[in-house]
Amino acid sequence: MQPFIEFQHVRKQYEKAANPIIEDLIFTVKKHDFVTVLGSSGSGKTTILKMINRLIEPTDGKILLDGQDIMKAEVNALRRRIGYVIQQIGLFPHLTAKENIALLPRCLKQNKDQTDKRVDELLSLVQLEPKIFRDRYPRQLSGGQQQRVGIARALINHPDLLLFDEPFGALDVNTRSQLQKEILEIHRQLGTTVLFVTHDLQEAFSLGDKVMIVEKGKIQRYDSPQKILLDPSTNTVGTFALGSTVQRMMMLKPLDIADSFVSGDKGPSLAVEGITMDHIISIFIQQEDVSTIILTQDGLPTYTIRRSKILGGEKP
Repeated sequence: MQPFIEFQHVRKQYEKAANPIIEDLIFTVKKHDFVTVLGSSGSGKTTILKMINRLIEPTDGKILLDGQDIMKAEVNALRRRIGYVIQQIGLFPHLTAKENIALLPRCLKQNKDQTDKRVDELLSLVQLEPKIFRDRYPRQLSGGQQQRVGIARALINHPDLLLFDEPFGALDVNTRSQLQKEILEIHRQLGTTVLFVTHDLQEAFSLGDKVMIVEKGKIQRYDSPQKILLDPSTNTVGTFALGSTVQRMMMLKPLDIADSFVSGDKGPSLAVEGITMDHIISIFIQQEDVSTIILTQDGLPTYTIRRSKILGGEKP
């Protein structure tokens, strides 16, 4: 299958800069994937996003979107295929939520009734009741509500690709957590390909189907969260300390480290529904005689989690 996004030896060098911000970047993203791009300030992660929608143009190499060289595409047509959400949100203060969301269709002189219907659909999708929020101005919205409007605006034209540049960095922990859940649900419903830039470890590993760790314009790791977190050799990747084995396990789901149940496995039986990693880890720490935990589903043993995988550093 043809990659949806493909970077072919992409390099970005700014004038008067001693070193390139992006150096020989090679990677692909499949259609419908949710890829988180993790990196510290100045690592080049935002530059990657901006090159995709041509806010910045590469010095060398090619970027393909759905098989097409983006440098050969008409720039406005390219950007209409891409939704872009930033931390600062960028809502126009003199426009209502509805007017902010509908800005692009209005500029393109699309059908007003269809646009109004689409705005209400998107407000509902981002958990804002249209009758309550469509006519509110940004100053009348909380930070989380403003970001929801920003997400709705990015979705207005049915984009093929969503780019998020640290969208939740300025929000409080509870709002951030709720929006993360909502983004995953939106992705589940729409299947839009997503590149999500963050500097937060927990956010990167909880959201992404794949995690790209970038440092000094180079990719340090690009793999599934499970493979990165379960590999003891990646306790530290670049400048990111992924912590101890237990800390890494806390970013996983129980089934990420479970084995299929085999008759003869021993241990206390727990229902798989609702069991969390911190619960599993606390059992192993508090009950030293327990070597395995058997997870059950519908009363039947289904999966086994071994103490050695969590506390003994065993590599699956």
